[in-house]
Amino acid sequence: MPETSATPAKSKAESPETGSTIDLYLGDFLISPVPLELSLNWCSHACHVCFANLGNPNRKANVPAIMSQLGRVQHGRGLESLLMRSGYPVLISNRVDPFANSNFKQAVPIMETMTAAGIQYTIQTRGGRGIDDVLSFAPPSVWYVSICTLDDALRKELEPGAPSTESRFELIQQLREAGHRVVLGLNPAVPEWCPEPAALLERAKAAGAEGVWTDPLHLSKRLADRIGEKGRAAVTLPLLGRSQLRRLAPEDERCAQAVIDAAVALGMPSYSVGQWKESTFFDPFLDTYGAECLFPTAQDFLNACWANLEHGDVLTFEDFAAFFVPWLPEGKWPISRYIAAKFHDFLNEHRVPSSMTYRELLAIVWSEPRFGQCLARLPCFAYAGQRTADGKGWVKYVDENGLPFLIFSRDPCGFDDYFASAEIVPDIHGIAGEEAVNIILPN
Repeated sequence: MPETSATPAKSKAESPETGSTIDLYLGDFLISPVPLELSLNWCSHACHVCFANLGNPNRKANVPAIMSQLGRVQHGRGLESLLMRSGYPVLISNRVDPFANSNFKQAVPIMETMTAAGIQYTIQTRGGRGIDDVLSFAPPSVWYVSICTLDDALRKELEPGAPSTESRFELIQQLREAGHRVVLGLNPAVPEWCPEPAALLERAKAAGAEGVWTDPLHLSKRLADRIGEKGRAAVTLPLLGRSQLRRLAPEDERCAQAVIDAAVALGMPSYSVGQWKESTFFDPFLDTYGAECLFPTAQDFLNACWANLEHGDVLTFEDFAAFFVPWLPEGKWPISRYIAAKFHDFLNEHRVPSSMTYRELLAIVWSEPRFGQCLARLPCFAYAGQRTADGKGWVKYVDENGLPFLIFSRDPCGFDDYFASAEIVPDIHGIAGEEAVNIILPN
């Protein structure tokens, strides 16, 4: 792939800078094309199921530190500075609404400073205060507007500090009229909150939303236990119980499918973490920021697989790396934090250096199903191997570097296991032998 002046690979000699307030978007490597995130204070929208408020209710933005970091962008040696001056956008924010009462006074001048410095951003919001100010200076950007119910009385119970449902549809229209791109967040999609997803999507599309990001409600037991009495009454105990299941309950599966069906009927691209079909959901990001200023995603790779592979084709790690590495920064960086954000136990089991290349990180993603973005978790992929003699386990094929092979399936139902039988030709695939599988797979 061609290298441009904005490609971070040209600055591989730069060393890491730690303690940045604008940080790597750690939890969404290969999920979001936006590689950076800025969080601010605790969010006064007070949504009862907010993972950020439940996990860290006392956080407070260090605005002087943020402004100092923005002032160092042009000469900073860290990966965050490199990405910002190379044109990569910053997400504001997955953890907090910048326009909540608790944040807009800090968020607006920060975004104004970013705009003056030529730093791009994308915004997640439910609406609030200061948006008109931002629209007076913001360059064309992608906005993610979250709406999870058409019932405003229910919205008041679930999101007591957030703007009304109707005002969010008005915001979508206002953003489109101002020249911005908008995607809808129906996240979480809950049948009790949104019994007719088609009606909500119709309203959003009419207002100007181009796609929908949807996922079910998921909370760890630790976070669910922190929800207060009012929140438990609003969310309900049955739903809280379902939110902690590893597999979706039937009613939540039906709701997820209803959202997808409604999106298809309306011509709205949809996206959900872990989906395994083609999607053009991220096209507004590509159009706004350019491919050279976005991280590649698993969805990009999936789209390429569905366009180019036949049923039963075998993929090597080199195929995987060849797709991603040209679009990722060269050199060693403190990116083991991506792993820590997903599963600390892997770091405890293996000697993972604090600094590594993105190629080394990708090898872990490729090989380790406990990592959320591992392709083997998707129904259209399975590790290539054969059954053990007793039929109770699997032997996986690995290459000369100990890296597994993946098989691609075009079957509408995909694989029902993390492994599948396959014939692999050694002189074609460079297979070095077989390795007994001894890893803990998620349920």
